[in-house]
Formats: sequence, C-alpha cells, structure tokens
Amino acid sequence: MPSAKRILWLSLAFAFALAVGWFAGAAGRFQAERAQRDAEQRLHLSDARGAVLAARLSLQAQNFGEAGAALELAVSRLEQARQRFLDLRQTGPAGALDKAIALLREARQKAAALDQTAGETAVQALAEMAGVEPSIQR
Repeated sequence: MPSAKRILWLSLAFAFALAVGWFAGAAGRFQAERAQRDAEQRLHLSDARGAVLAARLSLQAQNFGEAGAALELAVSRLEQARQRFLDLRQTGPAGALDKAIALLREARQKAAALDQTAGETAVQALAEMAGVEPSIQR
C-alpha cells in the first residue's frame, strides 16, 4: 500500500507540474502573438508611408503613372491596417486612417488627371497618418 500512495502522489505532482508548464507556455504564446500583430501593423503603416513618399517623388518628377501606382499601394496597406484596428475595436485610429485613405484616393485621382496638387493632398494624408499609433497591444 505505501507504494500505491507514493505512485499517487508522484502522479499528482507530475500533473501539477504539467499544468503549470502549460499555463506558463500559453502566457508566453499570447505575448508572442501580440508582438507579431504589433509588428505586422507597424509594417503596414510604414509601407503606406513609404509608398506615399515614393508617390511624392514621382509627382516631383512628373511621372504621374508611377505616382498613381504608389498611391494605390498606400491605399491598400492603409486599408489592411484599418481593418486590423477595427477587428480590435479601436475606432479612433481606424477613423484617422479613413481620412488618410480618402485623401490618398483624391490624390490618386488628381495624379490620373495630371494635376500637380496631388502632392499636396498626399502631404495631408501623411499628416493624418502621423497621428496613428501603430501599437495595437491591449
């Protein structure tokens, strides 16, 4: 009988250690997933900023076709970032990105019409994007 008690206590200790390890691992996984989402969000926002800056350079060189393509890329990246903010129920940053997206679409239309003021509209979009905090951690 003493060996049966011993086996029972060892089994309980093993189960407890297993449960503690699982909870510790799960907590680390959630932190890693949160850091990954944060990094992806930062990537979308920086890609969009880079595309807007590339569009401004193209507009300076009066390459309106390339500027339009860069503005389209920026809109795409901002829409992805906006959707992530909405998924996390963060309407403040999503609203700012809505304004930036609208300005970038306006800039793209101006570029398609060979209008030099598309660059000014792109600068306004950059200003709207500057107010967006890229961190999505809760």
